[in-house]
Amino acid sequence: MRPTHRRRIVALLATLVVVTAVVPVHAQAGTAASLPERITGGNGIGDDGIIGAQVTDGIHTYVGTYGSPARIVKFRLTDMARVRSLTLAAGESGVTSAITDSTFGYFGVRTSPAIIVKVRLSDMARVSSVTLNEGEDVPSTAVTDGTFGYFGTDTRPGRVVKVRLSDMTRVGAVTLNAGDSNLRSAATDGVFGYFGTGTSTGRLVKVRLSDLERVGALTLQSGEDGVASAITDGTHVYLGTSTVPGRIVKVRMADLTRVDSLTLDSGEDYISGSVSDGTFGYFGTFTGPGKIVKVRLAALDRIGALTLPESDLGGVGAITKDASQAYLGLLDDPVAVVKVRLAPDATSSCGFTDEAAIPAYARVGACWLKSNGITVNNPYGPVDNVTRAQMAAFLWRAAGSPPAPSACGFIDEVAIPGYARPGACWLKATGVTVNNPYGPADNVTRAQMAAFLWRAAGSPAAASSCGFIDGAAIPGYARPGACWLKATGVTVNNPYGPADNVTRAQMAAFINRQHTLPLP
Repeated sequence: MRPTHRRRIVALLATLVVVTAVVPVHAQAGTAASLPERITGGNGIGDDGIIGAQVTDGIHTYVGTYGSPARIVKFRLTDMARVRSLTLAAGESGVTSAITDSTFGYFGVRTSPAIIVKVRLSDMARVSSVTLNEGEDVPSTAVTDGTFGYFGTDTRPGRVVKVRLSDMTRVGAVTLNAGDSNLRSAATDGVFGYFGTGTSTGRLVKVRLSDLERVGALTLQSGEDGVASAITDGTHVYLGTSTVPGRIVKVRMADLTRVDSLTLDSGEDYISGSVSDGTFGYFGTFTGPGKIVKVRLAALDRIGALTLPESDLGGVGAITKDASQAYLGLLDDPVAVVKVRLAPDATSSCGFTDEAAIPAYARVGACWLKSNGITVNNPYGPVDNVTRAQMAAFLWRAAGSPPAPSACGFIDEVAIPGYARPGACWLKATGVTVNNPYGPADNVTRAQMAAFLWRAAGSPAAASSCGFIDGAAIPGYARPGACWLKATGVTVNNPYGPADNVTRAQMAAFINRQHTLPLP
């Protein structure tokens, strides 16, 4: 690490509030099998800089950095390969917040006043930007409802600025109350935004998004300083503090009532980011090396923690996730991203009423789909063919249900079932499908499935010929995908059978292998 960048990290650490806390009253041990597991990592190059913010579309993760000027670096999730980057304009020296609608990314730049930069994610092209008003400086956190972005500022007091994403127009802003300062984290239920302050003592401020009215606030207890992360399960918001050790505070969203708190173990300091799978929360620490602490949200019990190896320099600067894995942006120079499996592999028995009919090769996959919320059907229907509507839902949920519109211009959009529309629009936005009409009732062939999975993995390098007996029968658009499936072990069949329909048993095996096998 170069000395200049080491000084930047030291400066960032110096902004965090340090307190001494008591031993956690909820702590309990977990088995090794229940803890997160490090899979692989990817590194930036040259002057990519140190992480400032991170966002994912379910296929790639996009890391905004500090630099002169800053960069936005794109990593492919399957193998954590660095794909490309965008260097921002002169004077745009730090990315401090990021949101996405899966087609574009919107990156808040640490300037005075702040600049929000819109980037087309497919080719990392800068599309446009908007400069906020005087005093709306350093957009350090952001949330979106799909139409607008809401950027919280690191000012005294904090402000929340509303930007229409389609044309990058500043719509309005609310200046919060005295003490609602230095906004550092945010979560939303789609109606309200919940903004955590970086103050000592921390505060949670509730803002109605439609008219930007400050509805109320909850001041935390003494020692609960610097709310640096926030996640929600739809009923509660879970706040992570910048303290030694870190503390998690559970707040009921409806009335901003404090419900419970959990103090983490010694060495689990400075909670810097968090994600949730609905049952557990995973909290990253701004320590060296970084840690991921797993917490059961309902009871606020500490299950255990993963400590990253010494080779993963720097603490956790940001976290994103898909259905079953988290992607940790580390405070290394240049930036590094580590992939972590959040939950152990599923068992081969999980309560499907037709479990005996699921072929042995597909049982683990089907249970993995169920445990990660990718399928909710019971019975599972292993011999049924997969429709294109079902495929859209499967792939979108497996990617972590990233933001997507419910309407996106398919000629046959009215025929797409409601459960599949966000998925189909996400497939279109990310380039996984280019068909229009979409054909939601059509069965998915093995050729189409190869193309879907390959593109959903970020179209990694693949051969166009790889020894399938029936290789000549595989359509050109599907050959790289089929060869990639073979090379990664997602399929072992030969011949491949490109014209055959895909069953739900086969799809369970394919998606599970794509997300759990160690890919080359």
